[in-house]
Amino acid sequence: MGEADRIDELRAAVHSDPQRVAETASKLARDERDPATLSRILAVLGRARRALGAMELAEADLVASLAAAREAGDDELAADAHLGTAGVYAFTGRSTEALSELDQVHRLGSQKIRAYANLQRAALEQRIGRPREALAGYEKALPMLRQLDARVDIAMVLMNRGVLRTQLGECDAAVADLSEAERLFSEDGNTYATAQTWHGLGWAYAGKGDLAAALRYLDRAADRFHELGHAAPEVEVDRGEVLLAAGLCGLAAQTALEAARRQAAAGNNWQVAQAWLLCARAHLLDGDRVAAAGYAERARTIFAEHGSAAWEQAARLEVIRSAVQPPDIAELRELAARLDEAGNARVAASALALAGAAAADAGDLELASALSADCLRRAVRLGLFEVRMQARYATAVCAAARGDDPSARRQVRIGLADLRRHRASVAATDAQTAVAIHAGQLANLGLRLAVRSGSAAAVLDCLERVRDAGPARPAPLPPDDAALAARLSELRAVVAQMRTAEGEARDTADLVRRQRQLEHLIHRHRLRTTGESTGFRASSRVPIAGLRAALAGGCLIALAEVDDRLIGVTVGPSRRTRVKDLGPCGAPRDAVAAGSAALRALLTRPAGRGRDARLALLRRAVGALDALVARLVDGDGPVVLVVPAALHGAAWQLLPSLSGRPVTVTPSAGWWLSAGPAEEQPGRVVVVAGPRLTAAADEAAAVADRHDNAVLLTGADATTTAVLAGMAGASVAHIACHGRIRDDNALWSSLELFDGPLYLYDLERHGRLPSLVVLSGCDTGAGVRVGDQLIGLSTVLLQHGTRSLIAARCAIPDSPVTGATMADLHGLLAKGVLPGKALSELSAGWDRGEPTALVAASLGCFGE
Repeated sequence: MGEADRIDELRAAVHSDPQRVAETASKLARDERDPATLSRILAVLGRARRALGAMELAEADLVASLAAAREAGDDELAADAHLGTAGVYAFTGRSTEALSELDQVHRLGSQKIRAYANLQRAALEQRIGRPREALAGYEKALPMLRQLDARVDIAMVLMNRGVLRTQLGECDAAVADLSEAERLFSEDGNTYATAQTWHGLGWAYAGKGDLAAALRYLDRAADRFHELGHAAPEVEVDRGEVLLAAGLCGLAAQTALEAARRQAAAGNNWQVAQAWLLCARAHLLDGDRVAAAGYAERARTIFAEHGSAAWEQAARLEVIRSAVQPPDIAELRELAARLDEAGNARVAASALALAGAAAADAGDLELASALSADCLRRAVRLGLFEVRMQARYATAVCAAARGDDPSARRQVRIGLADLRRHRASVAATDAQTAVAIHAGQLANLGLRLAVRSGSAAAVLDCLERVRDAGPARPAPLPPDDAALAARLSELRAVVAQMRTAEGEARDTADLVRRQRQLEHLIHRHRLRTTGESTGFRASSRVPIAGLRAALAGGCLIALAEVDDRLIGVTVGPSRRTRVKDLGPCGAPRDAVAAGSAALRALLTRPAGRGRDARLALLRRAVGALDALVARLVDGDGPVVLVVPAALHGAAWQLLPSLSGRPVTVTPSAGWWLSAGPAEEQPGRVVVVAGPRLTAAADEAAAVADRHDNAVLLTGADATTTAVLAGMAGASVAHIACHGRIRDDNALWSSLELFDGPLYLYDLERHGRLPSLVVLSGCDTGAGVRVGDQLIGLSTVLLQHGTRSLIAARCAIPDSPVTGATMADLHGLLAKGVLPGKALSELSAGWDRGEPTALVAASLGCFGE
């Protein structure tokens, strides 16, 4: 192979193997004396280093290539050096300098290289927010590329046009362009460009609302880029966008910050600004206006410095949205017009939604109607869930402002039905729950309108639409997913090794890193899984008469937080559904927090000074909560509670107004009504004792003695495999073990067994779970708050076949007292006593400080 052919081979491999190309070209350049040949080598070296993210070195190489070309007197080589330098400047956000370099290409280069300059100019125009100029550039480059039969470059045009169409909201057309580009690149064996099309397809599918497909393509792109030696942090920014679309604000912000760090190290300030803009949106959605404003302003400054006017305007919109004071409607309309001109359809629609709602609040109803209608038309065309929720909210606010509450309620119903469908498209439990955050304003407006109507039925209907907007029972992961099973098994082994190492005071840093890596891989796998729920419920009003009949003399009490006030609805035997404003939310929240703290202290420090004071604090907290709930109680039968996340931890069975009655907390009235009748004949019972608890084995033995057909798993027999196998086909399960709730990701909450943690992921994969589950472990009934809902062990169990769950709302002692309480509980359950009734009976005497009654008081009954 001659030297010229060797340089051509290196140039062809710049994207597929940049590290090898850079090393080889660097060696060749050191020994080359011919200026023309040196110019070609340095042009290749600069492009390889750009692909590796070494921007300063890449720029130096290409400047040197230009100098060598001038020494050789070769305009074509000089044009090629200018073309490469333009690519570096574009990547680092120096748009004006990049355009100047491309002008030099047109001055010096041949028709062929000018065609490539047109293509690069179009890509740059697209990047800085000039879509019309970009489209014109692609059209200008395409005829020459077709004439040259440059299939790879034609694919490049299709890929860039696909990305542009996604930006304009034409996502179906974008998928078509990108899929064709993928085929052409694959036929050519261009693995780098194929990965680029996967990146584009990820963005396009996100625009279509298919978040699982979007993540599959983005992850494929990231993996391929890393295999080829490319950092590709811009893929992570887009992945953060998809996570934000799923409502996973914390994870999206974390992803964006990591991408910003990598981009800053690579000198790509424009992409740093993109990451900060994503951080701003994530923090704002999560309710942190101060952090959102800070990130948005930093992004705006960088975009302004680099001449990216469209993106500067997008960042300015986030600054406005983060402010507490009402926005300037005229500025929002001007922003929307500029964003429209720049082709940023999503952000333009968001600006119109904010302007429409602001106009309604300001009393300019004619303008509000026009803006909200325009926004709604755009949202429907764009297909973006986040924008659709903003548009529905603006339209509903406008209708409510002009006194047309029926139209406003209709917009809320349409939006919540949209949320229900969107949730059904994803399988990950955290995403199913978190995505509702995009509809938070809409849901609160719906509840406000229902309360304003004075109709208890309307309040209950809206509350049910908010709470019951997800799949009735998500499809479990395929049990034969070997890769996922292997990773879960390895993760369990790693955690078990950590437990051993900690006991021996050995360093666990490497094990912790591997644990985090495996958790990351498993969570990504779950997010990529498409929702295929067969239990999806269509929107329907809960029949009050049917609910009242099913309650059989009992009552359902639904509580909701609306504009910082606690609203209560009762459905009971009195034949009249009632709605009451119970006052500010602060008092009941404080009562629940105080009661939980007092009960935890009484259980973990049962004797000694301060016990009487702690018991008195618990009595006051219970009394404060009872003063509110007593106003809603009806009948003398079972009490079913639907409560907001902030009140989930209350010991409801202790309230005097509910004394002696079966009490259960259920996800929603619709869930409770659809749970169906209890099993008449109890099946097999599985009883488990986990490790590192002194009283668990005795507790398990005592519980097993209360049943005729119990399978007992203790010690080395209590492995995750054995426990899951035991739960298959069982009607009752009792697990006494350490429980762990993970605040950073609730899906990693777990039950500790002999061979390591039994994760929520394991339970999701298991299929149908026992009808009744008792978890005798600290905080097993708690969860992580996401919006107005919780994610925890109860979430997964109640979604996968468990009808009644008894679990601890706080820490409980590892002692014979807990074992005795659990044995008494199962004694009642074995006699057919309802779980809620059994807890109420066992909790009697809590106010006298009886130890077993206090343990029972710490337990909650969830579900049916």
